[in-house]
Amino acid sequence: MFDDKRLTRRDFLRLTAITTGGLLAAACQPPAAAPPAAEEKAKPEEKPPVEEKIELTWLVRSHPVENPWEENVVIPAFQERYPNVTIKLVTTPDPQWTAKVMSMYAGGTPPDVHNGVRGTFIQLYAQEKVLELTPLIEADGFDLEPFGPLAKDPDMCRGGKQWALPILTTFGCPIFYNMDLFDEAGLEYPPTDWQDKSWNWDKVLELALKLTKNYGTAEAVYGINGGNQFHQWAYAWGGDCWTKEWYERGIAERAFVASQETVDGLTFRYKLIYEYKVMPTPSDAQAIAQLGNPFKTGRVAMSWEGGWGYWNYFDITAFRWAVAPSPWGVSNKCVNWTDPVLAAKESKHPDMAWNLIKYLTSQEGQSEYVKVTHTPPTRVDALDPWLDFLTPLAGLDRDQLKQVALGYRENYQDNWAHYVINAREFQIIQRQEGDVMWGGEKTPAEHLPVVEEKMNKAAQKAYEEFKNTRLMTDTLCQPITT
Repeated sequence: MFDDKRLTRRDFLRLTAITTGGLLAAACQPPAAAPPAAEEKAKPEEKPPVEEKIELTWLVRSHPVENPWEENVVIPAFQERYPNVTIKLVTTPDPQWTAKVMSMYAGGTPPDVHNGVRGTFIQLYAQEKVLELTPLIEADGFDLEPFGPLAKDPDMCRGGKQWALPILTTFGCPIFYNMDLFDEAGLEYPPTDWQDKSWNWDKVLELALKLTKNYGTAEAVYGINGGNQFHQWAYAWGGDCWTKEWYERGIAERAFVASQETVDGLTFRYKLIYEYKVMPTPSDAQAIAQLGNPFKTGRVAMSWEGGWGYWNYFDITAFRWAVAPSPWGVSNKCVNWTDPVLAAKESKHPDMAWNLIKYLTSQEGQSEYVKVTHTPPTRVDALDPWLDFLTPLAGLDRDQLKQVALGYRENYQDNWAHYVINAREFQIIQRQEGDVMWGGEKTPAEHLPVVEEKMNKAAQKAYEEFKNTRLMTDTLCQPITT
């Protein structure tokens, strides 16, 4: 179990029992002094105090991989350690996450512990509703070093203080590829070194052209798919579509810029669909998805996506698969999705809420998390169980898998949706306006000015709502690399 250096009530009772036992043993020995006067009456034995019954509310998203771990591993393990604590698990579908979190806080019954995704962390932080963890971390001597840079992400650490800890990460956005399809086409496998600049988008296109078969038909196999978020492509082309102020503050009067790097990056994606014909159109992607995940069914040879592929693809038996780094353009900077876990400042049991967070992010907690969900751990000292499980399943040896898994840390940015106000609104605009481009109605050069206008209108709304909060004077614990 993880260390807990504070004296709990159970520890107090245990020490009391030991002390009492020692006194009783001593009482069996011959008396060293005269017995008490006859008129003194024995005092009634004091009963030990009863531990307070505590109920913690833990809000989680509905998820087929995570929920069994929460129900069958975390809750029993935590309640074994703290028998007086009952965890009330509340689940909500991912699309309703923001509304659920905010409604619980507005109703005066915030969850004691929950994740901070979809911009909920920064909104609660701005309203000073997040419990600061720094004093608790220091009191327990809880070591943040195993998290590496993740603990300093903008939704974890602000103003020199720790507000949340990393519970889930994706190891960047690698490319998962079908080794059998590579073999059939007589192609060499990609490297695993993130610093190998021969692994670039020109090379990906060359491979995708050779891997694509029967484009646009019911039997089609597509060379490449994935990566529809605007900033992913802007990063690769050496720029960004989001302003630095927006990243740093979570609000800005101007958030989105249709930069040339963004136009170039999204134009390349557009050409993969309509000029090179190696990536499915949205309608084709929807059609092949009817048969199941397109990568798992062998309909996509390479999939550029977040590291959720690690827990989605481990059970593939129909073909051999492996992982490659995010390809180079001007840069190979990538997005890394790391979820924070935090506690409500208004929690009636802040110490116990911290104990739950501490367990979830401890070496023990993360090791158990890895074994059950096969999700990448947020701690390097919990990496071995993950490698033990994935190495026999992926077509890489242990050292190669470790290299490709951790190489993203050289140049990454946590996903903006974790630490900007009203993230859900920006995500909806990205999806709706992205469909206009990916559906072939307009090119990125034609449509990005419209995207810019809509994004900045949403940004202005958030700015006006939160410009008088501490976000305006906030400082980050780790600089934005944009």
